[in-house]
Amino acid sequence: MYFIKEQHAKGFTELTYTKNADGLSGVDKLEMQQEKIDEGSLIIAQACVEDEIQRLIDSYGVEITQDEIDYYIKNFQIQPLHQQLIMSLFAKNLGSFKNTLEVDRVSFIKLALILKKRILRDAGFSNPNKFTDQVALPYILTGNIKEKVNTRLIRNAQFKEDCEASYNINYLINHQYKYLEEIDPDYIYGLLSTVNNTIFTYVCYEAPEMTGQEIDLDKASLTDELGFYLRNI
Repeated sequence: MYFIKEQHAKGFTELTYTKNADGLSGVDKLEMQQEKIDEGSLIIAQACVEDEIQRLIDSYGVEITQDEIDYYIKNFQIQPLHQQLIMSLFAKNLGSFKNTLEVDRVSFIKLALILKKRILRDAGFSNPNKFTDQVALPYILTGNIKEKVNTRLIRNAQFKEDCEASYNINYLINHQYKYLEEIDPDYIYGLLSTVNNTIFTYVCYEAPEMTGQEIDLDKASLTDELGFYLRNI
């Protein structure tokens, strides 16, 4: 095996604000070159995202139609809470958290729909394209937030008991996110409280007549659903 090695000249260039005959300084040239590097990274990241989305669709055997995507483009109002919950799961698929920042609106919707259908299938529903009111999490992840996110920590005894009774929540607090909990006590409780306290409305392609209706939350059931979901991040 042979390799061709091309030697490139190397040297130091002084960065100054002095303009040359073209009206460019050394600093100007550096900024222009940096923009090219950033643009190249963006193109590569977007291509990786598109490839990974197609791989996930093929892997899970889900179908996402253009009509479905158009419906969510029109109706789904993406908020930071959606991005936090959804992109935390897909960061490892996309290579890094940095790549998640390059995900455009359409790609994000595709990822949200892949996740929705995956959760429904994992919950035992053979047809992820059919609406069910037996679970809330997949519709929360693709639903709109009514008014605003409520970050108030739930402190009532029943909520605490539900969390303590959940194997998933205990595993998150005492093992998976143990060190995060030491840095930011009640981080897991805070995230669970935020989702439970916030009012979500349906954005459901399979049942468009429900669009805008509030999602009825069973806090104990939702808490366990969230615990299982967070364990997979």
